Amino acid sequence: MIYRTLGRTKLKVSVIGFGGGPLEVVSKEDATFLIEDAIKNGINIIDIDKIHKENEEKVGDALALQRNKMHIMAKSFAVTKSAMDKAIQESLLNLKTDYIDIYQMHLVRDSKDLDSRLKGAMLSLQEAKKDKKINFIGVSGHHIPTLIEAIKTNKFDTALVPYNLGHIFAEKELFDTAKSYNVGIITMKPLGGGMLVDPRFYSENAFSKAKVLTAENALKFVLSNKNISCALVGFNKKEQIDEATSITNKEINLTKKEINVMNKKVYDLLGDDYCRNCKYCLPCEGTNGQLEIDKILRLYTYYTKYGYKIRPKIEYLELKVKSDACTNCGKCIQKCPYNIPIPKQLIKAHTVLTIKDSDLMERANKEILNFSMSELKQKYAEYYVNLFRNRIKIEDHNKDLVQKKKELAQNQREIASKNKMIKDRESNIQNKEKELSKIKETLSSKEDELRLTYEKLMAVEKELHEIHNSKMYRYILSTVWKIKKTTKKLLTRK
Repeated sequence: MIYRTLGRTKLKVSVIGFGGGPLEVVSKEDATFLIEDAIKNGINIIDIDKIHKENEEKVGDALALQRNKMHIMAKSFAVTKSAMDKAIQESLLNLKTDYIDIYQMHLVRDSKDLDSRLKGAMLSLQEAKKDKKINFIGVSGHHIPTLIEAIKTNKFDTALVPYNLGHIFAEKELFDTAKSYNVGIITMKPLGGGMLVDPRFYSENAFSKAKVLTAENALKFVLSNKNISCALVGFNKKEQIDEATSITNKEINLTKKEINVMNKKVYDLLGDDYCRNCKYCLPCEGTNGQLEIDKILRLYTYYTKYGYKIRPKIEYLELKVKSDACTNCGKCIQKCPYNIPIPKQLIKAHTVLTIKDSDLMERANKEILNFSMSELKQKYAEYYVNLFRNRIKIEDHNKDLVQKKKELAQNQREIASKNKMIKDRESNIQNKEKELSKIKETLSSKEDELRLTYEKLMAVEKELHEIHNSKMYRYILSTVWKIKKTTKKLLTRK
């Protein structure tokens, strides 16, 4: 294994690094086996992200007894100090370690994003470095001008940058800037996220010009650049580790002519408007995150540039949301660091990837030419079995569909019944409201009558009061009393 110094960190790192993303699809036991195999092959640096907490835990378990054999790179999208504090602490717990060699400010998008993180997350990283929780501070991203801006702050020890046969933008200024600040350069996606390696799992023949796309060519191109200390390669199989590390048995020195030939072949094949799988465009805001832009554009590249015709269409058919769901909002273009006209490519992708009967006929004709009669019999026996199984599935689906239709009809009847009840209740309410209105009118009339009667009573009471208080009333009352008294005396005499 070849080792290079990682800038100002002075770390001696293997030129092939273990990209931990693919560990997502393997068990903890297999992850431990792969990491141990990588160490045996001389790999001494591993990069892991916080997107999948389980990946950090798998690495922590694998390195529990051999922590000193691997430099760990972790990273976080955190913007604020508190969020980065939490991210670092979680990484230390998941990785079961007291320190992390390099902690990175992950996928910085633009100058505004960088400025926000320098005012927040950077304070946490510097504090963690002072407390020896991390040894060095790194930055990663796909937008080269922003990475150059980050390096010029002199706050970062390493930079994780995209660089490969189909992406050489970093050569123009970034490498020179990093060298002047003694910042260590690590490359991501040396195989272009798989785009720069002929996807041999397809059963069709690629264009002859795609033959340049091999793991060996891709890695040799990257590692022949001495500005690069390490190239991260994603592993989830032992064979991948063996293939990658076999290239580094001796120093790699491609001539300028060889590099130019490779560059020209790849550019002629891919151009500069293909998706680099950076995922900056995700989630798709126009479809609430349902449209898988990166997958569709990858299939579009396989179809238009690699020459694969059937398999991309089958995979496109299996997608739940097709690219015709694109609302052409343009937000993905604003986020794409490569200025790819994403909506236009999505429209074209839907046109060419939508499978037709003629595609299946063409494939059948090719197979007739390429297979012997016995092979054809076997092949179509398999097709018949699959067809029979699919017919059973379709029948089951039809039964489910009939049942769903019955349930739907029942639900619709229930809804209609409830709607009628609601209408009846609304009608009753309206009648009650009319009756209530009439009662209110009657009450209002009675109130008027009572008010008039009350006024009359008050007038009579006033009149009686006046009479009660008058001199005539007192005279009459006195006279009556005298008459009563006189009468009583007369009656007594008898």
